[in-house]
Amino acid sequence: MQMKYALVFIFFFCHFATAQTPEKKVSHSIIMKTGAGYNLGIVDLGKRFPAYSTLPAELYYTNDNYSFGISYNHFLGNRVKVDSLYGGIVGDSRLMFDREGFPGIIRYYMRGFTLQFTAGKLYPIKPEWKHSRIEVRLGAGIMQHKITAKFDRGKLPQIEGEYAKGYDKLSNGPLFTQAVNFHYLNTETVSFFAGINFGQAFTKNRRSWDYGLMRQDVTLRKDFFIGASAGVLIPIVLKDNKSPDYFN
Repeated sequence: MQMKYALVFIFFFCHFATAQTPEKKVSHSIIMKTGAGYNLGIVDLGKRFPAYSTLPAELYYTNDNYSFGISYNHFLGNRVKVDSLYGGIVGDSRLMFDREGFPGIIRYYMRGFTLQFTAGKLYPIKPEWKHSRIEVRLGAGIMQHKITAKFDRGKLPQIEGEYAKGYDKLSNGPLFTQAVNFHYLNTETVSFFAGINFGQAFTKNRRSWDYGLMRQDVTLRKDFFIGASAGVLIPIVLKDNKSPDYFN
């Protein structure tokens, strides 16, 4: 499965690198992209993190036809679903008791990120919409996520410090993504984007011991997601050959 996605990405990338449009004068820019998004976890990811917010940041090169870049996406979620996170340490009550014998108040959050290289193809929409494009994009990189617990420090020593690593289920692995975006890119005013994206990550727990399972977790996870994002584009024009379609 991973090899299939890798071959598709390589073919897509090589097609862009070798394609030429000698008849058409184009503009060349470096674009900084930032915004916000929301993802729904599916397959194994959805069982642990049903939904979470994203903060994308990207730096990429683009002309009238193609885009190539590097993308970072930070995850922030407060919906965590894990059975037996603490295993036998909580007993039948399913509660974690602090130093004073009272049930501890613990809040759980999802944290993580993706880091990937991207390649995209830009398609014009209408001749009169000279600043607008539809971008179809592929990406390949890594995905990482874990569970973060928030509580009064010093009251629950059984899950603090080095012990916390046995409960956070830190997982990472290779990632492949696909996206369809609408770009409005005008160097003389505010530019923006909006789109949908899909991702398939194949991750493993990277901790040597999982206290909830009382063993090492070696399961290969299919951490898939679907999401949407929007934000602003900040173009830095490198060279403009007076293309009538996109940058002027």
